Amino acid sequence: MLSLNVTALLKLRGIERPYHFLVQSGFTPNVATRIANDQISVMRLSHVELLCQILICEPSDLFVWTPDPKVQYPTNFPLQKLVKEEPGKTITDVISILPIQQLKAITETVVKQI
Repeated sequence: MLSLNVTALLKLRGIERPYHFLVQSGFTPNVATRIANDQISVMRLSHVELLCQILICEPSDLFVWTPDPKVQYPTNFPLQKLVKEEPGKTITDVISILPIQQLKAITETVVKQI
């Protein structure tokens, strides 16, 4: 079954108030609520495009696939690329434990790359 992965992407981006972020980005309050609460089952292509723009991602990043346990899929089945990975540490988790000197050095390196 395909499902949205938006809340995980919002968390990875360090967005602490998803509803507010989505509304500010152009989603209606109703759609923003459903996206932020993982309660959306139908999505317009314009919403997919807007999510990709604001999250700086590809459409395939927005979805995860949970294989049907009753079906034997070949190992090269295209949707295998969308199987949900175990959540790891977010950038916020990593940054929160870095010493200030390391954080400054990383910031300088990243800024130079942009």
